[in-house]
Amino acid sequence: MRTGRRRLAAGLAGLLLLGLAACDLDSGTASKADSAPAPTPTSSAETGGSSYDPTDEDEQALRELMDARERAVRDRDLRAFRATVDPRQPKLLAAQTVLFRNLQRLSLDTFRYDVTTTYLVPAHVPGRDPVLHPQVLEQLQLTATMTRPVSNKLDLTFVKRGDQWLVGAERPPGAKGSVEDPQERPWFGGPIAVRRDGKLTVLVDEDSQDQLAGLTDVVQAGVQRDADILGVDVDDRVLVDATSNGQSEDFGAGVEEQVAAVTFPIVSTDLEGKATDIAGTAIKINPDHVEELMDESQLLWHELTHYLLFEYSGSSPVWLVEGVAAWVEYQPTELSGLVIPDDLYDRVQRPPHQLPTKGVFYGKPDVHYLIGQAAVQWLVERGGTGQLLDLMKVYDRLYDGVNTDAVTPRALRRVYDISEKELVDGTWATLASAHH
Repeated sequence: MRTGRRRLAAGLAGLLLLGLAACDLDSGTASKADSAPAPTPTSSAETGGSSYDPTDEDEQALRELMDARERAVRDRDLRAFRATVDPRQPKLLAAQTVLFRNLQRLSLDTFRYDVTTTYLVPAHVPGRDPVLHPQVLEQLQLTATMTRPVSNKLDLTFVKRGDQWLVGAERPPGAKGSVEDPQERPWFGGPIAVRRDGKLTVLVDEDSQDQLAGLTDVVQAGVQRDADILGVDVDDRVLVDATSNGQSEDFGAGVEEQVAAVTFPIVSTDLEGKATDIAGTAIKINPDHVEELMDESQLLWHELTHYLLFEYSGSSPVWLVEGVAAWVEYQPTELSGLVIPDDLYDRVQRPPHQLPTKGVFYGKPDVHYLIGQAAVQWLVERGGTGQLLDLMKVYDRLYDGVNTDAVTPRALRRVYDISEKELVDGTWATLASAHH
């Protein structure tokens, strides 16, 4: 192997997936617009409490209870916060205390709860007292990092002890029987450590807090590097979540390889779950890969490219969105300086030679990331990054909300005055320059 070449692992492309490409404002947990499910009758055996039809006074009491929790968080009053929780359940009290302390570590601009009169299946609560599970929306805005509050649906069940309503259960996402799906809520679960530097907020597990400074430095340096390569403004307004909180399948994404990181928008929603505005962007890092990301920064450079190009990515085809991120992560090395395993090279060269569409891209990620990277390299060689960004902007103008891949012939002709076949031919000529 000659000096200057870099080896491209066959599974590396599968480590990095873009949540933006697969989960826009019309799909995914970040923006579900479906109406809330109808209330489901339950028996006392299922919930641990008695079947109950709430009165207006009960509903007002639940709103006042959540107002008290909100004030306790703002006043940093742990005793008042714990007073909203069922004292008969030590484990629940302990978990809610962790939540309170995590919230205290955040810099908050906005924090409130919205309580609806739509009722879902309650969780099990010890005893035979009445229980209710109204839909509750947590609205939380991190100072500088978010421009709007991120909205998370909470799986809270309330229990009436005597004449007082209290929090009786809070199921984590993915737990058996859970019926809510928060989009990004790393402050719920285990203890966390937090670092905010300007617009950047970085979260890790408390027992990994020695990684905070290094991870923050790597993100900031990566933002500067990628912005310089792309010719865009430096912007580190992003939430980097490297905690173990949330669902483990966040890193599955339908591929066999374990995903190291994923980038996705976080949104504000109304009580019906309809997205009203973008709140910010999050990069969720697999906590098992934090050290790897700090040692091999190119993995993070890929995700930061997605973040920096967020405004251009929504209407661009996946081969372009992922291709530019793959191209940036390897800069200044081009494909002629990479070594591709023989098996992967053979699969890339097999017919048909065509740009992978959204429907097939993640089915063979190791092959299709390379194709996207080669296509972007060929385009950059002809018009620089400025013209590549112009192409993404043209996709945005031409996209009709149905099939972004159908826009490709017109977009290429308008920006580069080439056909899709010319791009395909150039892409595979570029792929052939790689060593194997």
